Amino acid sequence: MLFANYLLAQSIDYTTKERGGQVIVTGLANDNVTELVIHDFLPGTTKPITEIDKNAFEDQMNLTSVVIGNNVTKIGKEAFTRCYYLESVTIGNSVNTIEQYAFNGCGNLTSILIPNSVTQIKNAAFNGCENLTSVVIGEGVTDIGNWAFDGCTNLDTITFLGQTPPANINPGAFSNTITSVNVPIGSTGYDNLSNYIPNYNNCTKNYQIKQGETYTLSSSLVLN
Repeated sequence: MLFANYLLAQSIDYTTKERGGQVIVTGLANDNVTELVIHDFLPGTTKPITEIDKNAFEDQMNLTSVVIGNNVTKIGKEAFTRCYYLESVTIGNSVNTIEQYAFNGCGNLTSILIPNSVTQIKNAAFNGCENLTSVVIGEGVTDIGNWAFDGCTNLDTITFLGQTPPANINPGAFSNTITSVNVPIGSTGYDNLSNYIPNYNNCTKNYQIKQGETYTLSSSLVLN
């Protein structure tokens, strides 16, 4: 009982609605919130928080950081659009879909890690994030929509974690500012990115060993 009362006493900075026993986040409980944490479960209950509703935090100019819980599977359309001062976003490891314009116009976001659980980054999801400099795209991503990272005028580094690139990358997904592409050692198919990343042929390509993996060299390694 004491534990339950403690959970109920926790501050909840967001509003919710329920559907089929699951919880959907619908907006801020207080417009002055700067650091938003979306829990795995609605505090005081065993109900998982599974979705962030469309337009839930649109134009919330006070938000500077967001942590998205590990039961959320979908970040809705325009969920964080034009949260200009948002600097840090941690996406939970159950999210599979980042909807259209979800983080459009988040001008102070500097880096983003797309976890391996994500399969779809939809149209213009990160469009206009003008201070975004680096993006890590998890190995589960299969679809990157039109203009997903367009208008990211300082984006220069893309890191792919998959052994093969996403199967469907729409033209215009990336801006023409990228100068460095990182892919795992032993990966295949990344030469096709020349069709989707402007200036790809002139980019620096870095091949990276994943943590916990080992490789045997086929020839002697010479360090210059």
